[in-house]
Amino acid sequence: MACVALRKPFIGDPGLAAEVAARAAAEVPAYSRFLEKAGPAGPAAGGGRFEDLPATDKASYCLTASYSELIPASARNNINGFFSSSGSSGRPFCWPRAKDARSSLRLADWLEENFRLGGRPTLAVVALKMDGWTAGLNSSLGLNQLAQEAGFPFMVHCPGADYAQALRTIAQVEGLVERVVVFIYPAAIPYFLGLAEELGVKLPVAKLRFAATGDPFSEAFREHLDGLCGASWPDTALAGFSYSSADTRVIGSESPASRALARLLHKSEDLRLAFGLGDVSPNIYPAVPAEELPLIEEVGGELLFTRWQPVPIVRYNLHDKGELWDWAAARELVLSASIPAELEPLRAEVRAAAGAPDLVAVYGRSRAVYFYGMYLDEAALCAVMERPELAALGAGLFQVSLSGTKAAPRLSWEIELRGGGADDGRLYRALVAALSEAFPHFGVNYANFLNKWDKDPAKRIFEINVRPYPQLSDRLRVSGKHRTIKVTGTGG
Repeated sequence: MACVALRKPFIGDPGLAAEVAARAAAEVPAYSRFLEKAGPAGPAAGGGRFEDLPATDKASYCLTASYSELIPASARNNINGFFSSSGSSGRPFCWPRAKDARSSLRLADWLEENFRLGGRPTLAVVALKMDGWTAGLNSSLGLNQLAQEAGFPFMVHCPGADYAQALRTIAQVEGLVERVVVFIYPAAIPYFLGLAEELGVKLPVAKLRFAATGDPFSEAFREHLDGLCGASWPDTALAGFSYSSADTRVIGSESPASRALARLLHKSEDLRLAFGLGDVSPNIYPAVPAEELPLIEEVGGELLFTRWQPVPIVRYNLHDKGELWDWAAARELVLSASIPAELEPLRAEVRAAAGAPDLVAVYGRSRAVYFYGMYLDEAALCAVMERPELAALGAGLFQVSLSGTKAAPRLSWEIELRGGGADDGRLYRALVAALSEAFPHFGVNYANFLNKWDKDPAKRIFEINVRPYPQLSDRLRVSGKHRTIKVTGTGG
């Protein structure tokens, strides 16, 4: 949790948000019914405060009504398509897209700011699923439009999740280009690079850049890719193209100033302390303008969004853990901090961004391991281990820690089994199933690419070390306490 001086209860314009709420109550049958069930509260019901309106989410609101009840009549002639959410919550939903949807994210500007194309011949590869998911389809549409308008050689290849095809194309055309920008989920990057080795594809790593969307990633992982690709400030090998969802559209995207702040927080323990942060620093995104997304709120450590769109959302909860930071306060902390001389170019970037937007900080609890888009704290891990499929195998006390490499992180488990015995694969499969059920987004990532490591025990995502009872129990008796997370940190 960041210090009080940094945090804001909201970013945007509460007046615009109240107008969205009132209009939704008047024009959207599903929302007016939702308010009736919740009881009278807030401006949409004729009085009170906007923040007294009940929060909505996909389960409690969208999945309880039909499109005819969710989409106001005034919006129906302005729809030109549907995008599916990822299904990370367990039940995907198809979101309609407006023809005239505003977007402050300009692909050409973002690519130049973060990857410094400088007119170099460039190949953009969309390695995101294309079967109706918003990330892949939106990226493909935007990049193909840019290819038509760019004043320099800019080419697009859209193999979707066919990474082998993506790799073959990169290898075949790399002599024609000076930059290769791969649009990809960050959790898939280790597999993408590993598959190249497996297929014998020699990648032009010095030309490679990764535009990430979908999941968070650690600054340690970005630093690793920077080293692999030979990128040094102000260039980078990995940048967050967008913090977004099919539900809300774009919420924010990384900028050079936010990247500089993220790297400073990663490199300077004193600055992290000044910000009130623990071991895990958040992903940081400058918020889009209020005209595009009227209001972002932090309530109970989660983020709520209000926006008029074909399915209007009012205080909509994505269930992302996060905070809202005042940019001016963050900038002042950076400018007044004592930092090593080698970090001064990063501070100069922050100093130059005096009027930058306020920040959306997305992260989990500090006592947690970060693993392929999941923040796993002790409570979450305990809940997973208590699931019947693991209890049936006799699993008792356990500890986890990160292992593997920054490029290909693994989760190392020490698990005490009553009756002893070695892991015959059932324990591995039960852990995958339990985590997939508890964290559906992990299940999506596992089904799409993480399972590809399973055939090699030295690379598969879980390293399991079975301990016979009472080996871990004896440690507990001696120490008086038991930590389920042996080493905290970030990986992937």
